[in-house]
Amino acid sequence: MTIGGIFEGSHNSELKKDGFTYLTRTGEVIENTVTPVTCSLSSTASPQEKEGMFLVSSSPTGAAVFINTVKRGETPVTVTNQGPGVHQVKLTHTGYQDYLNTVSLAERDTNNRYWSPCLP
Repeated sequence: MTIGGIFEGSHNSELKKDGFTYLTRTGEVIENTVTPVTCSLSSTASPQEKEGMFLVSSSPTGAAVFINTVKRGETPVTVTNQGPGVHQVKLTHTGYQDYLNTVSLAERDTNNRYWSPCLP
């Protein structure tokens, strides 16, 4: 972003965005010169607030649900407290083949994913 029409001299810059730290910078503006200002904002969310969730269901119900090899319950189950990133989902049920899939979560992702695999 380029901001024009600023008079020569010392100026304060403020950057604000919901969910991020507030940042203030002071810089010197020189006539007919572009002065780059580079900065990076940090998220104010705690690690718990960055976690997402999704729902896993199956037919038949009662399939064991593993997320990244950790058992999280049986279908239907809402899997909570999952950090951002790609997670492996495995469903197992006696007499049926295992079902494998992945889910990709962003920070604070609460968009539910519904899987209803008919376990063969």
